[in-house]
Amino acid sequence: GLIVLEPDLGTALLFIPTLLALLIVAGARLWHVGAVLLAGSIAIGSVLFVPQVQGLLKPHQQDRVKALVAQVQQDDRYIRDIGYQGHKAMTLVGAGGLTGVGRERAKTLIDFNHLPEEHNDMIFAVVSCRWGLVGGLATWALFGLLAVGGFLTSAAARDVFGRLLAAGLVTMLLVQMLINTGMTVGLLPITGMTLPFVSAGGSSLVTAWLTIGLILNVGLRRPRRMEQWEVAR
Repeated sequence: GLIVLEPDLGTALLFIPTLLALLIVAGARLWHVGAVLLAGSIAIGSVLFVPQVQGLLKPHQQDRVKALVAQVQQDDRYIRDIGYQGHKAMTLVGAGGLTGVGRERAKTLIDFNHLPEEHNDMIFAVVSCRWGLVGGLATWALFGLLAVGGFLTSAAARDVFGRLLAAGLVTMLLVQMLINTGMTVGLLPITGMTLPFVSAGGSSLVTAWLTIGLILNVGLRRPRRMEQWEVAR
């Protein structure tokens, strides 16, 4: 709630899927979680696409939603103002093709298109331009490997707290990646969300490595042989 009041809706959205993951790991019934997801989807859809409810958003947040809707409708009236960043990001992602255009040409394309925040929020567009679809999929695969390791660590945790801690932290990193890459390719509204371990930024990088450190801490404390049966129970 405090993060929303900043306002920073993008960061606040990280806590919703993290909470759902924790509820599932803690043993919540899936149909209860599904009901919450359905209610949340209806609420978010109303805020995003119903004009009478959009007043709940800040003006700059409404602009980002308008730009996304116009983009889906192939309406180019916002590409020179509120939709400029998203349009340039998708242009560079498309320019990368299957295997990318190489370092020098990618630099020329990025400079020519004047992509804002190319080192930070829009770093995935740079990756996709230089290394193409292969580079984008490789980035996703690395995060997928991180997710598998994190959830396996959670499953083998020695106690309930460690299980919840590992699952929650790896979910937060994974959702952050999904939001960042989703807004870069035009599937989500633009928000100030960094790509963990890739975007420039000291505080973001330190926080991401602290998160990994906590997950490793859980993994180093595996259950003893006699405790495994108790954990399974």
